[in-house]
Amino acid sequence: MGTQLDARCATQLQRYFHGVAGVKFGVLTDGLRYRFYSDLERLNVLDAKPFFELDLLKHDEGDVEELKRFTKTVFDEDAILSTAGELMYTREIEALLRSEFASPSRGFVQLLASKVYDGRFTKRVHSRFTPIVRQGFRSFINGRINETIEAAKTIQSAEEADDQDGADDQVDAKGGIVTTTEEIQGYYIVKAILSGTVDLGRVAMRDVRSYCGILLDDISRKPICRLRFNNPRRKYLGLFDSEKNEDRVPLESLDQIYEHAAKLRATVARYDRQDAL
Repeated sequence: MGTQLDARCATQLQRYFHGVAGVKFGVLTDGLRYRFYSDLERLNVLDAKPFFELDLLKHDEGDVEELKRFTKTVFDEDAILSTAGELMYTREIEALLRSEFASPSRGFVQLLASKVYDGRFTKRVHSRFTPIVRQGFRSFINGRINETIEAAKTIQSAEEADDQDGADDQVDAKGGIVTTTEEIQGYYIVKAILSGTVDLGRVAMRDVRSYCGILLDDISRKPICRLRFNNPRRKYLGLFDSEKNEDRVPLESLDQIYEHAAKLRATVARYDRQDAL
């Protein structure tokens, strides 16, 4: 414990991996951090980057669910390898986009500026375009969210016109239940997070008196999360563990829902695995 996971350790692991026939996974650890490697880029040559990392002091349910794939009872080498590359590159791209969103790099600014500016990319041009790119990035994301909200409002209005009978879990002013703009926005943020993980047609929303529930397959036994936005002083995101116990996480803004993406994806994956048994 406490050993630095540096290039020297990785080189030693590469030698072990190359020297043992039939091995498809290598693990580098200091006792707290675990890095899982394979030969995704070149057959029989250990990749320079891990496809999965676990930190025992800082992890979420998504990491735990991924780790469970290596347990003896469910271990499936082909299944792990089929998704390992996607997992590795997806996490790297998410990290890059998050970094560029927070602080656009010179290369990213230059890439975008070259599409709209014909002059030389000097230091002065870089300084000029950096805040422009940052604002453009944020305006694009906010615009997409607003478009989604407007589309949801249109669908909602059409549904209310078609069916005014409504039950408790429908948007029905007569019953005292009103789905707010923030709940719709939260619903579409969750759908954006789950994009690529599950068919988004399976992600449903039910609004009841005390919370707005998001379900898989519109089945109450498959809660993905709950948007508890009724209290004007504090909003909460309800997340579920493997026993379907709800953990209410306070939200300062709806953007913080993205911080729980791994847990939301893991919840959906858990229901699908249970259905497959």
